[in-house]
Amino acid sequence: EFVQEASFCAIAVAALPAAPLFDAQGLVNLCWAMATARVARTEPLFHSAAVVASANAGKYSVRQQANFCWAYAACGYLDEELMLAVATNARARVSEFSCAAELGALLWAFASLGCGVASSANDKVQFPAARELATEAAATLAEAGEAIPGALHWDARSVANTLWALAALSVHDAAALQAGAKAMACDEGPK
Repeated sequence: EFVQEASFCAIAVAALPAAPLFDAQGLVNLCWAMATARVARTEPLFHSAAVVASANAGKYSVRQQANFCWAYAACGYLDEELMLAVATNARARVSEFSCAAELGALLWAFASLGCGVASSANDKVQFPAARELATEAAATLAEAGEAIPGALHWDARSVANTLWALAALSVHDAAALQAGAKAMACDEGPK
């Protein structure tokens, strides 16, 4: 094992009071590293990071937002204020996604955490902006199938993540499914 979990926990404890001082990329990298290392005790750090990121969501790039949400979903940590801020912000900035992997990762995170999913108790959708973003992503995927200039390139992994998220979020779009199948059939793997 490269670094023991105790070392990552020590980093998390040391970073906790400094979280408000981190720049956007530093905070995203820290949370991403904790998730990638599968550190079990991330709640205090993730809560502190979420407070900072929620208040500054507009200052984070869409890639940083996607990586942030991926880290939270990978750890199974739902911070409702952060997810609402990111869903709302990302929906307003959907044209800024430079690759399908970013959009697919963000949708995967929302779906994994149940953001945008209707509650079985009252059938009310939490975080409607997450579902609205998914609907826009479906349209973006459908555009890629029509070979519209400037459309995002969809690799097989991004398509799979996105189609799974669309299904989990109850966004059913036949054109997106067709475009996804076509993209997966044509994908030659990593470039």
